[in-house]
Amino acid sequence: MKNILSKIYERCRESWHLFLLAGIVLLALKIRLFTSGTEWLQAYDPYYHLRYTSYIFQYGRMPVWDPLSYFPPGRPVVVEFVMYHMTAWLYVAFEGVVDSLMEFAKYSTAFYGAAVTIPAYFAGKEFAGKEAGILSALFMAAIPAAIRRTSAGFYSTDPFVLFFSVLSIYFFARSFKRRDLLSYSLTAISLILFSISWTEGWYIAVLAIGSIVVYYVALTVLGKDEWKTGPEDDKKMPSIKNRASKAINPFIKLFIPSIFTLVLAMVVSHLIGMEPFSVIGRYTAFVLNPENLQIVNISVAELQPLDILGGGWQQLYGRTSVALLFLFPGILMLLKRKKRLGSLLFAWAGFTFFFVTRGIRFMLIFAPAVSVAAGVGLSELYRKLDKLGEYSPLIAFGFLASIFISTASPGFAVALATVLTIFILLVEGEGKVPDIAKAVMLAVIIISGIMVTSQGIQSGAAQPDTALEDHWRDAYEFMKYETAEDAVIGSWWDPGHRIAGLAQRRNMADGAHCLEEHCEGGLNTRISDLGEMLVTDDEDRMVELMERYQEEASEVYWIASEDLIGKYQWPQYFATGCRGGDPQCPLYSQLRYQEQEQDKIIYEANVYLEFVNDTPVPVYETAEGRGTFERMVYYENGELTEKTFDDERTIPGTLWVHPQYYTVVLIPEYQEKSMFTKMYFFEGEGIDNFDQVFRNDYVKIYKLNQTVA
Repeated sequence: MKNILSKIYERCRESWHLFLLAGIVLLALKIRLFTSGTEWLQAYDPYYHLRYTSYIFQYGRMPVWDPLSYFPPGRPVVVEFVMYHMTAWLYVAFEGVVDSLMEFAKYSTAFYGAAVTIPAYFAGKEFAGKEAGILSALFMAAIPAAIRRTSAGFYSTDPFVLFFSVLSIYFFARSFKRRDLLSYSLTAISLILFSISWTEGWYIAVLAIGSIVVYYVALTVLGKDEWKTGPEDDKKMPSIKNRASKAINPFIKLFIPSIFTLVLAMVVSHLIGMEPFSVIGRYTAFVLNPENLQIVNISVAELQPLDILGGGWQQLYGRTSVALLFLFPGILMLLKRKKRLGSLLFAWAGFTFFFVTRGIRFMLIFAPAVSVAAGVGLSELYRKLDKLGEYSPLIAFGFLASIFISTASPGFAVALATVLTIFILLVEGEGKVPDIAKAVMLAVIIISGIMVTSQGIQSGAAQPDTALEDHWRDAYEFMKYETAEDAVIGSWWDPGHRIAGLAQRRNMADGAHCLEEHCEGGLNTRISDLGEMLVTDDEDRMVELMERYQEEASEVYWIASEDLIGKYQWPQYFATGCRGGDPQCPLYSQLRYQEQEQDKIIYEANVYLEFVNDTPVPVYETAEGRGTFERMVYYENGELTEKTFDDERTIPGTLWVHPQYYTVVLIPEYQEKSMFTKMYFFEGEGIDNFDQVFRNDYVKIYKLNQTVA
């Protein structure tokens, strides 16, 4: 019995990393389940993915044509993500446990997101050992940049993007080390799976091949110890010219099988209906100018560039936490010890970092590189202490200081950590390492893990509730039950996925970014038309544009909604070329409720409503004194009411007051006659060809008159 217990103990001791990994997976799942209490899915895109998943569940396959998206005439279904099949068939197994496919999809995202920690562990382990693997998995579990889009309710391909990006890196690292047929075969399979999980997944192959070029440069600059010649006590590296010559052979040995693996994976992917060659071409177009690929890219919040020289480090730190400090240490130390794997880590981090500078959205693919590099960096730093001797306390306390500095000045903390790493690589100490040094470095590791975990938990718990609001739910129910089955419903492109998924009606455009080559009038064309429908002051022109998208439909509807007040600069830009901030085309000024005092409601920018005999009077206040607005539109007993003012401090424009006083909006004279102003703010006043058929405080729906259509 004693021998059995001893064997069990030894087996558990040998498998400590697996127990820790299991705990990390559960931690990752817990963080991602904070949003599971919402009834609906988060944001817009999840409804697109849910609708396609439902086709797999109901019919066992995807349709070849989607009539609800980009009508007329619809759009071809050009991709069939593996997530749809996995979710649909798993739901079959759990159908009695959850109430609906939507409910199952909501929870599945959290499980898919937590699963990313597993390839993160193997990638870290392949780069620098089990300790690096555990730290990589921990950072991947909690790094804030990966939480939002892998949490319950955000049913999207993003968890699969993360999973297969890290898995592919792991297999590339494995093939770089082993260079055997099995490793290259697994790498090809992972690339193919990535391509059917996310069409843009070929970026991993591009950066991996690029890393071999980095490897050649690293060999040329740093050389290899076995290239040194001369006396045993004074060996010297050959000249850089000779090093460049010597580096060609290891470069070719790595490059040829890797490029063959990539080509094989691309050919197989092409044969099963994917478009790897055109996808790689789109990378180039996006890098050069995102707007040239699709004009709407300039308006997408998540595709706004990160200004590294203008405060971007603070934003980077907020999304990657203290793991960011150990990004460069991980790369530099691995490059020194394992040039092939260090080159791969360098290319992975560098490529994804560059994409972050082109769009915040790509923080998602940067997060795994930071997580693994940080895990490698901390592991390598602790291992390197043994060779630092008397310098080790200085290094350990330096990294501890960088952690505390990072909370106030992330850029400076990153610079400090990088300088300390360079010092480590250039200097070797003598003597025994003081115990305090190892204790402090262990504290650095523990504090880093706690900080990332804490920020991840805060990020998961504090995520904004972007699930379906009641006013939108009522609007979609109206569309679904009170409009003709063949109706076409237009608005700005944002609600398109919900129009198709929840209302089950045809939209004019949605967030699927359909290219001109796939859609008859792709997103570039439609976004300009939709923008013009919103901003034009010519009702006949709006009717003409809507009839263009009606085709054989018996009914056509238009949505004017509150969210478009803040987004209005983009419809205006795509329709007229006039950018927000241009004094020739001023935008709405939406001022939110601040507080209420006796007989006064205060809004932002020193604007408030004073109540005189229960009637609101709009007032603005500046250093020069008080004034009012030329016109005020407000609701009295549910009816739209207008008041005008005229004194020496009256400013032009109309102040619109929300029915519940949540906001006031200053409508400049330039915008007073636009169709959006008339439909949303003026409740259809002055419109002849549209009937308002649905309204609440946030959403107004209009039907094009049949006599016109």
